[in-house]
Amino acid sequence: TEKDSISTDTIAFSMVRGYANVRFFREDLQGICDTLMYTSRDSVIRLNHMPVVWSKNQQLKGKTIKAFIKNKKVDRVEVKKSAIAIQKDSLNYYNQLAGKEIIAFMDSTSLKQIDVNGNVETIYFIKDDKTKEYFAVNKTISSFAKIFFKDKKLDRIRLTEQSNAVSYPLKDMQEEDLYLPNFHWFEKERPTDVNSLFTKFVRIEPKKRPISKKRPKMSIKDDSDEQKDNKNKKDKKQDNQRFNNQKNSFQSNRNGNRFNPRLKQSGFNRR
Repeated sequence: TEKDSISTDTIAFSMVRGYANVRFFREDLQGICDTLMYTSRDSVIRLNHMPVVWSKNQQLKGKTIKAFIKNKKVDRVEVKKSAIAIQKDSLNYYNQLAGKEIIAFMDSTSLKQIDVNGNVETIYFIKDDKTKEYFAVNKTISSFAKIFFKDKKLDRIRLTEQSNAVSYPLKDMQEEDLYLPNFHWFEKERPTDVNSLFTKFVRIEPKKRPISKKRPKMSIKDDSDEQKDNKNKKDKKQDNQRFNNQKNSFQSNRNGNRFNPRLKQSGFNRR
C-alpha cells in the first residue's frame, strides 16, 4: 500500500564486489587482492586474501585490510594480522613497521600517522643531518608504537616504556639484517594508472625471510598475555591462601583438644 511503501531514495546505495586477481586505482590509493567489496553505505573498501595497498611511497600489507573513505578521500587504513607498513626512501632503503594490527591515518593525500599494536618491530635508517648520508640502522621492539610523518618522511617514533632499541652501524649490516621477516616489496604489481589495471599477475604468498640475528633481545607481552599472567597470579595466590588455611586448621586440631564434637554426634569419640 502507499502507506507501507518506502522511497528508494532513502535506502539506495551502491555495492561493488570483485573476485580473483582484483586490482583498483585511485589517485590517493592503489591496491591488489583476491577479494574486494565496497559499499557506499559505510564507504569502506574491504580487501581479503593477500591484500596490498599503496599510498605515495608507502606500502601496507596484512591478512585483511579496510580503507575508510571520507569526503571522497581516504581517511584511514586498518590492517589486521601479520601487518607491516613499509616506506621506501629515495636511496632504496626501506623503513619498516610490523605488528598484529596497524592503523594508518591520512591527511589529505599524505600519510600523517601510524599506530602499531601488539608485538611491534621497527627498522628505520638514520641519516647524517650534514652529509645527508645514512650511517646507522635502528631496530626496536615494543608492545605499541606511534609513528609520525612530516613532508612524506618519517619524523619521529613514540614507544611504550616496555620497549628496547638498538642502533647498528650500517657498514656492519648484512643483506638479511635490513629487513623484517614479512618484508616484501610488491612494486611490480602496483597499479600505476587505469590501463595497468588490466595487467594480470600470478600471485603466490611469498615465504618469510630469515630472522636477523642483529635485533633487540627482549620479550614483549601484549595485553592478552598480561591479562593471562595476572589471572594466573591471582589463582596461585588463592591456592596458596587455601592451602595455608587448611594447614593452620590441621595444626590447630592436632594441638587442641583431641575431643571432636562432630564424632560425638555420629556416635564415635576419639580417646
